[in-house]
Amino acid sequence: MNFEENKDLFIRGALNEEETLKFLDSLDKAQKKEIEEAMELSAAFQIKKAESNLKKIQQYESKKTKVVAFRAWAAAAASLLLLAVFIWISKDSGAEKLANQHFSPYPNIAQPTMRNASEAAKDPGFLAYDAKDYHSALNAFNNKDSELDTIAFYKVNCLLALKEPQQALALLEMLNQKESTAFILPRKWLEALIMLMNKEYDQAIIALNQYFASGNAIEKQKAKNLIKEIEQLRP
Repeated sequence: MNFEENKDLFIRGALNEEETLKFLDSLDKAQKKEIEEAMELSAAFQIKKAESNLKKIQQYESKKTKVVAFRAWAAAAASLLLLAVFIWISKDSGAEKLANQHFSPYPNIAQPTMRNASEAAKDPGFLAYDAKDYHSALNAFNNKDSELDTIAFYKVNCLLALKEPQQALALLEMLNQKESTAFILPRKWLEALIMLMNKEYDQAIIALNQYFASGNAIEKQKAKNLIKEIEQLRP
């Protein structure tokens, strides 16, 4: 079935659990937003419909118990629909939220900003990076040789800070293809976080196991903790 048919079945609750998970995993950002808006409209429609039916009952039924019972049903129906929206949104954002919790831009060890350095000696890209102005840092890095592995690595960090994981992944893949030895371990960590954002849980865990294999004691514990969190999150 196409997206529109599945969307209608999903909103009506006609998909089973397996079909629901498969459908959710197939959605892109635009489709997710479309379904979210449709479910919110559906919830509002059900509440409006319930209110309309309630007025009809009030006009033709004199027994108070029937009115009270219908009000309870309308409230319950609306609550269930809103709960479904909340659960769906929470499930969708859980992986990205977890990845963001474990991301912080890698420290500038390539060209630290020196307090006593002359203005001419300060690199504008790393100067902006140290100031957490990742948009300006990225623009400055883009004016440098994109083949420089160190610059590419810090561009990955800027892109992730600016919520552009797919562009960041493309740069990581470029570094992997050329078998770059620059920042191998932190690159593996960033790769795992991007896989997690994409809900590619198996690939994220593979990257974390590789990070674990080469890391020190602190890094190993860091990887173990995130793997445990992913196992709790994944379907």
